[in-house]
Amino acid sequence: MPIARGDVPYLRGTETRLNAMLAAAAAKADVGYVDAYNGTIGHDACQPPDVKWVEGLIPTSLAAPMHPNAAGEQAMAGLILDALR
Repeated sequence: MPIARGDVPYLRGTETRLNAMLAAAAAKADVGYVDAYNGTIGHDACQPPDVKWVEGLIPTSLAAPMHPNAAGEQAMAGLILDALR
């Protein structure tokens, strides 16, 4: 993907801060929050089609670029179901 090596830590840090903000807002509102970030590690858009849960700039499945594919949606649904149990 056309992202410079130095941009990866910046993007990862931005996503980590965003998730922390969402978790804090959920806690303040006394509602649940499911962390989907940690569960997706190793299933990023750079992985082979049978491993990735997020599509790259040129999707290899019926999903929008840089969005979850069917496997990613199923994995996130599993995280939510686990949290509800």
